[in-house]
Order: sequence, then structure tokens, then C-alpha cells
Amino acid sequence: ILDSEDAEPRLMERFADYIRPHALARLRRPSADLLGRLLSPGAGEEPMEDGRAVDMATTVLTGGIDTVVSTLSLA
Repeated sequence: ILDSEDAEPRLMERFADYIRPHALARLRRPSADLLGRLLSPGAGEEPMEDGRAVDMATTVLTGGIDTVVSTLSLA
């Protein structure tokens, strides 16, 4: 899966598929964990749309992965 040009988009899609039920659960029932705080609306704000919440969770939780992969490939 990592040898093809479209590996990164496929990995991100797989991660989004994994995180989707967790993100949607936090939208419905906010919690004090990282995902719950990230996705809960601030005072006077409207709740996030489902797709935006999944995108936000995916972006935050995979941020920096390119750097990690690059560093490990040099080892």
C-alpha cells in the first residue's frame, strides 16, 4: 500500500473511516477527551457538520505523520 503514488490518500481515507464513528459519537455526546474538546462547539457556536468533524479529527490526529515517516526512512 505504501509503494504506490496514491498510497497517502488511501491511508487517509482508511483513517477517516476508522475515526468517523468516534468523531460522530463525540459530536452527539461531547466529552473531556481530546476529540471531544476538539469537536465540541464553543459558546454561542453551532455544532460542526458531520463531514467537517471527521475531516478535522483526521487532520489533527494524523498531523505530522509525513515527518515521522520521512525521519524513519532515513534511519
